[in-house]
Amino acid sequence: MSPNLLQKYSVGSFHFPVRPGVDNILVNKESILEIVQKVKEDDELLYEQLVDITATDNILSKSGYSNERYTIIYTFLSLKFNKRLFVFTNISEEDLNIDSITQIFESANWYERECYDLFGINFKNLLETVCDRILTMVLSLERVEAARVTVHKPQAPIQVPFSDVSVTMHREAGPR
Repeated sequence: MSPNLLQKYSVGSFHFPVRPGVDNILVNKESILEIVQKVKEDDELLYEQLVDITATDNILSKSGYSNERYTIIYTFLSLKFNKRLFVFTNISEEDLNIDSITQIFESANWYERECYDLFGINFKNLLETVCDRILTMVLSLERVEAARVTVHKPQAPIQVPFSDVSVTMHREAGPR
């Protein structure tokens, strides 16, 4: 692990069970885009493959390593150096928003969707998150009983030819 990277981004020691010899770093969620870009492009690191994004719910954790509700775990692989890196960031129940890294790793889209579906973590700029926010706002209006929202992203980071990517959601207002 680059000492400069640790010094600049690390927010303390992290006591998560990771295999010996596997690099890991705990960072603030506000710096996730910057650090992911750095670990991908820095010639000393070159973690050019995103392996996984997952989250843990810390509500019943007895380890005491985090006071936050969730920990998001990003797993990267450097093919050049044959090394793995775990990047951890904690996220509170009061603010479940974090930047999406799909602009850096296109494959993050699937993993971020899974974390959204399983934990309710909102990855900013994820189509489903944007669509859900619009529906929530529209349905909060007293006169609206149901809504259908479609969000388009014609410049989505997908490596196959396409003309448009969209998500459509329909929801009805609950009892008021």
